[in-house]
Amino acid sequence: MASDHSRISAFTGTVTVMFSDLVIASSTEAKAICVDDEPDVFYIPFKDINFEHLTALNRTVHREGWGVAHFWAVSTETGQDFMWAYLEPEASLAALANHGAFNPELASIAATATRHDIATGELETPLHLPTDDELVRHLAETTDVSPLQAEALVRRHGRDRAKLVALAKSFKAES
Repeated sequence: MASDHSRISAFTGTVTVMFSDLVIASSTEAKAICVDDEPDVFYIPFKDINFEHLTALNRTVHREGWGVAHFWAVSTETGQDFMWAYLEPEASLAALANHGAFNPELASIAATATRHDIATGELETPLHLPTDDELVRHLAETTDVSPLQAEALVRRHGRDRAKLVALAKSFKAES
Protein backbone atom coordinates (compact mmCIF):
# COMPACT_ATOMS: atom_id res chain seq x y z
CA MET A 1 0.00 0.00 0.00
CA ALA A 2 1.38 3.40 -0.94
CA SER A 3 0.57 4.98 2.43
CA ASP A 4 2.79 2.50 4.29
CA HIS A 5 5.92 3.56 2.43
CA SER A 6 5.28 7.05 1.03
CA ARG A 7 5.25 10.55 2.43
CA ILE A 8 3.62 13.56 0.78
CA SER A 9 4.67 17.02 1.84
CA ALA A 10 4.20 20.55 0.58
CA PHE A 11 7.36 21.88 -1.06
CA THR A 12 8.24 25.34 0.23
CA GLY A 13 9.69 27.09 -2.77
CA THR A 14 9.27 27.13 -6.52
CA VAL A 15 9.35 24.16 -8.87
CA THR A 16 9.77 24.90 -12.58
CA VAL A 17 9.47 22.28 -15.32
CA MET A 18 10.86 22.95 -18.77
CA PHE A 19 11.11 21.15 -22.08
CA SER A 20 13.78 22.70 -24.28
CA ASP A 21 13.03 26.43 -23.88
CA LEU A 22 9.33 25.97 -23.06
CA VAL A 23 8.14 26.52 -19.49
CA ILE A 24 5.67 23.68 -19.06
CA ALA A 25 4.90 24.36 -15.38
CA SER A 26 5.94 26.63 -12.55
CA SER A 27 4.45 26.47 -9.08
CA THR A 28 4.90 27.60 -5.51
CA GLU A 29 2.32 25.00 -4.45
CA ALA A 30 4.06 21.77 -5.50
CA LYS A 31 3.92 18.62 -3.43
CA ALA A 32 6.91 16.34 -2.97
CA ILE A 33 6.35 12.63 -2.55
CA CYS A 34 9.01 10.41 -1.05
CA VAL A 35 8.59 6.69 -1.68
CA ASP A 36 10.94 4.08 -0.28
CA ASP A 37 13.53 2.91 -2.85
CA GLU A 38 12.41 5.49 -5.46
CA PRO A 39 13.60 9.02 -6.28
CA ASP A 40 11.50 11.85 -4.82
CA VAL A 41 8.93 13.25 -7.24
CA PHE A 42 7.34 16.71 -7.45
CA TYR A 43 3.63 16.95 -8.24
CA ILE A 44 2.48 20.30 -9.66
CA PRO A 45 -1.15 21.52 -9.37
CA PHE A 46 -2.99 21.41 -12.71
CA LYS A 47 -3.67 25.16 -12.40
CA ASP A 48 0.10 25.79 -12.70
CA ILE A 49 0.66 23.52 -15.73
CA ASN A 50 0.61 24.96 -19.26
CA PHE A 51 -1.55 22.28 -20.85
CA GLU A 52 -1.42 24.11 -24.20
CA HIS A 53 2.05 22.55 -24.61
CA LEU A 54 0.82 19.02 -23.74
CA THR A 55 -1.22 16.40 -25.56
CA ALA A 56 -3.17 13.75 -23.64
CA LEU A 57 -2.15 10.24 -24.63
CA ASN A 58 -4.59 7.38 -25.01
CA ARG A 59 -2.71 5.36 -22.37
CA THR A 60 -3.28 4.54 -18.73
CA VAL A 61 -1.50 2.32 -16.23
CA HIS A 62 -2.91 1.04 -12.95
CA ARG A 63 -0.41 1.11 -10.08
CA GLU A 64 -1.40 -0.89 -7.04
CA GLY A 65 -2.10 1.38 -4.07
CA TRP A 66 -1.96 4.51 -6.23
CA GLY A 67 -4.74 4.32 -8.81
CA VAL A 68 -4.83 4.83 -12.57
CA ALA A 69 -2.10 7.01 -14.07
CA HIS A 70 -2.96 9.05 -17.17
CA PHE A 71 -0.18 10.29 -19.47
CA TRP A 72 0.61 13.38 -21.56
CA ALA A 73 3.27 14.11 -24.18
CA VAL A 74 4.84 17.43 -25.09
CA SER A 75 2.84 18.66 -28.10
CA THR A 76 5.99 18.92 -30.23
CA GLU A 77 6.91 15.29 -29.52
CA THR A 78 4.95 12.09 -30.11
CA GLY A 79 4.45 9.11 -27.85
CA GLN A 80 6.56 10.30 -24.95
CA ASP A 81 5.31 9.90 -21.36
CA PHE A 82 6.35 13.44 -20.40
CA MET A 83 3.76 13.93 -17.64
CA TRP A 84 1.50 11.64 -15.65
CA ALA A 85 -1.28 12.23 -13.17
CA TYR A 86 -3.59 10.21 -10.95
CA LEU A 87 -6.94 11.86 -11.61
CA GLU A 88 -8.63 9.76 -8.93
CA PRO A 89 -5.83 8.43 -6.70
CA GLU A 90 -6.35 5.97 -3.88
CA ALA A 91 -7.59 7.59 -0.65
CA SER A 92 -4.13 7.55 0.97
CA LEU A 93 -2.82 9.70 -1.92
CA ALA A 94 -5.82 11.99 -2.35
CA ALA A 95 -3.54 15.05 -2.07
CA LEU A 96 -2.13 14.16 -5.51
CA ALA A 97 -5.48 14.58 -7.30
CA ASN A 98 -5.35 17.35 -9.92
CA HIS A 99 -1.54 17.37 -9.81
CA GLY A 100 0.89 16.24 -12.51
CA ALA A 101 4.38 14.75 -12.22
CA PHE A 102 7.05 14.90 -14.90
CA ASN A 103 9.50 12.40 -16.35
CA PRO A 104 12.96 13.61 -15.21
CA GLU A 105 14.57 11.93 -18.24
CA LEU A 106 12.59 14.21 -20.58
CA ALA A 107 11.95 17.33 -18.50
CA SER A 108 14.30 19.80 -16.90
CA ILE A 109 13.02 20.13 -13.32
CA ALA A 110 14.40 22.91 -11.13
CA ALA A 111 13.37 23.26 -7.49
CA THR A 112 14.38 26.31 -5.50
CA ALA A 113 13.56 25.86 -1.83
CA THR A 114 12.91 28.76 0.51
CA ARG A 115 13.40 28.73 4.25
CA HIS A 116 11.94 30.69 7.10
CA ASP A 117 14.02 31.91 10.01
CA ILE A 118 12.62 30.01 12.99
CA ALA A 119 13.25 32.89 15.40
CA THR A 120 11.76 35.70 13.30
CA GLY A 121 9.47 33.82 10.92
CA GLU A 122 10.92 35.87 8.06
CA LEU A 123 11.81 34.42 4.71
CA GLU A 124 15.50 33.67 4.27
CA THR A 125 17.41 33.78 1.01
CA PRO A 126 16.22 30.99 -1.30
CA LEU A 127 18.35 27.87 -1.52
CA HIS A 128 19.69 27.10 -4.97
CA LEU A 129 20.28 23.71 -6.49
CA PRO A 130 23.39 23.13 -8.62
CA THR A 131 21.14 22.51 -11.65
CA ASP A 132 19.67 26.03 -11.35
CA ASP A 133 22.79 27.10 -13.29
CA GLU A 134 22.27 26.38 -17.01
CA LEU A 135 25.95 25.55 -17.56
CA VAL A 136 26.02 23.10 -14.63
CA ARG A 137 22.81 21.49 -15.88
CA HIS A 138 24.29 21.22 -19.41
CA LEU A 139 27.43 19.49 -18.10
CA ALA A 140 25.42 17.07 -15.96
CA GLU A 141 23.09 16.24 -18.85
CA THR A 142 25.72 15.86 -21.59
CA THR A 143 28.59 14.21 -19.70
CA ASP A 144 28.84 11.58 -17.00
CA VAL A 145 29.50 13.98 -14.12
CA SER A 146 26.95 14.60 -11.39
CA PRO A 147 25.46 18.09 -10.86
CA LEU A 148 27.69 18.55 -7.81
CA GLN A 149 30.80 17.56 -9.78
CA ALA A 150 29.76 19.91 -12.60
CA GLU A 151 29.23 22.74 -10.13
CA ALA A 152 32.72 22.17 -8.70
CA LEU A 153 34.26 22.21 -12.20
CA VAL A 154 32.57 25.55 -13.01
CA ARG A 155 33.73 27.02 -9.70
CA ARG A 156 37.34 25.90 -10.24
CA HIS A 157 37.76 26.44 -13.98
CA GLY A 158 35.40 29.25 -15.01
CA ARG A 159 32.57 29.28 -17.53
CA ASP A 160 34.26 28.30 -20.82
CA ARG A 161 31.80 25.63 -22.04
CA ALA A 162 34.18 23.80 -24.40
CA LYS A 163 36.93 23.65 -21.75
CA LEU A 164 34.47 22.43 -19.12
CA VAL A 165 33.05 19.69 -21.36
CA ALA A 166 36.58 18.42 -22.06
CA LEU A 167 37.42 18.54 -18.34
CA ALA A 168 34.15 16.79 -17.40
CA LYS A 169 34.83 13.97 -19.84
CA SER A 170 38.40 13.43 -18.59
CA PHE A 171 37.36 13.94 -14.96
CA LYS A 172 34.85 11.10 -15.13
CA ALA A 173 37.26 8.85 -17.05
CA GLU A 174 39.86 9.24 -14.29
CA SER A 175 37.53 8.57 -11.35
